[in-house]
Amino acid sequence: MKVFYNKTLGITGADPMRLSSDILFDNLSRHTAIKRFGKDIKTLSLNPPMFYSHDLAYQNDMIYLGRASEMPPPNHTNCLLICVGTGIPHSWNPGNCCIFTVLDDTDILNIFNELQQIFLRFTQWDMELTRILNSNASITDMVRETALLIGNTITFINNRLEIEAATDPTSDDGQEYIGPVSEKDSRHFLGHHRQNTSMRRPFFYEIDGRRVYCYNLYKQETYLGLITMSNRNHPFLTGDFELFGYFYTYISAAAEKRLRITDDTFATLKTVFSHLLNSLPVNSHLISRALNSDSSSSDTEWICSAIQFSGQTEPLPAEYLCALLESRIPRSIAVFCAPYTALFVPLTKGSRNMDPVSVQLGTIVDELSMRAGVSNIFEDITQARFYFRQAVHATETSSLFSCEGNMSFFHDYALMYALRNCIGEFPPEYIMPSELLKLRIKGDQPGSVDYWQTLKIYLDNEMNITKTANELYIHRATLHTRLHKIQEMIDLDTPQKRMYIRLCLYLYEMYTDTGGVHSPLGNV
Repeated sequence: MKVFYNKTLGITGADPMRLSSDILFDNLSRHTAIKRFGKDIKTLSLNPPMFYSHDLAYQNDMIYLGRASEMPPPNHTNCLLICVGTGIPHSWNPGNCCIFTVLDDTDILNIFNELQQIFLRFTQWDMELTRILNSNASITDMVRETALLIGNTITFINNRLEIEAATDPTSDDGQEYIGPVSEKDSRHFLGHHRQNTSMRRPFFYEIDGRRVYCYNLYKQETYLGLITMSNRNHPFLTGDFELFGYFYTYISAAAEKRLRITDDTFATLKTVFSHLLNSLPVNSHLISRALNSDSSSSDTEWICSAIQFSGQTEPLPAEYLCALLESRIPRSIAVFCAPYTALFVPLTKGSRNMDPVSVQLGTIVDELSMRAGVSNIFEDITQARFYFRQAVHATETSSLFSCEGNMSFFHDYALMYALRNCIGEFPPEYIMPSELLKLRIKGDQPGSVDYWQTLKIYLDNEMNITKTANELYIHRATLHTRLHKIQEMIDLDTPQKRMYIRLCLYLYEMYTDTGGVHSPLGNV
């Protein structure tokens, strides 16, 4: 094993990181005026420098430092020759070698020390990335270390189109925005990104007047995300691309390592809700661990919203929408359950107040041209699927009746749900008594009394004569006359019979309003 020793700093480490001629030129030229000739060595294969002595033979992947007058001409080896103090002789043919020439007034020892510092800096970076990968595999920490080294902004966007890590080394704290790609930029970004997600080679992307160098991350056929480097702070250097490719191997390993973390290792409420919506078994132990991992949820009530795009705009990817909703509504949990996105929002236990959440959610669905149904409040998360279905029903029923607004609450549509699901195999007209249908037909004839509406208002007012007469704008005596004729045809003697007739009234009107009932004239 090679041992790397920096005499100036007194640091020893195993196997220093190897560099390319581009990286060395980019870094050395910041301190010393140099020129380069010959064939660049693009691979990260060059070992730390050594002073040339007359008994050495050039070998591949080595860096030799000396004066051109004391060094033999290049041969066919892939090495880097750094000539200090004089230019190279005209007779030299670089061949496979790369040659740097340094100005005459430069001390050769200073150049050697500067090269050692460059190798030391990159070796320390490499060792830190290895340490992070072997400990917590934090992509955020890896991005921070690399952005500081390269001097430009580096960003990791996961497969949910959520900016998970972003560092700009020139900002005050180095940290950029973390969270979903903004709604403003998301559609523009996605329009280009869809065709790029299948690319297995690095590519450039133009955004906000900047060039962004990108690598897609895959685990076999599973898309894990995107790592990017922008030229925000300075133009790209040739060596940046080689370094970024090396950095990509660490990010890929970290992303793959995260995939191996199973739901059994880290139980989360998101996992629980996802399993429940997909009818997967969820044992009490998993739920208990999830609640314990999120102590803020142990004394919480919930509502569920079923969210769907209205069809006026192109839908956003499910992963991105989930991340966006979770970022906009604190502590919420979003799970995609095609074709809806289920959003579970916690409420303070006992408050029974959905207004703040309704306002937040209403703003979001309006901005994104979506529709949302909202369930009743619940506490037992094992029943999450039923409350999700409540929210779905609210969305579908409000759409069926062309209701205004993008927010629908199940408690407003619970009766309609009950009516729609009570008829079984029969069309509505076959559930109703024939006398009630005849009553409807009589009211439809020109000049006839609307006995149907009179009966409906009478039952809605719990058989209160005064309220019914006032609502119909008729005298009590007139109402008594109508009710007498109605009761000759319809039996209203018991609460059960009155409930049955009232259900039939609402059932018929609901299906007639939605076009779901044919005229029953031929059946009476």
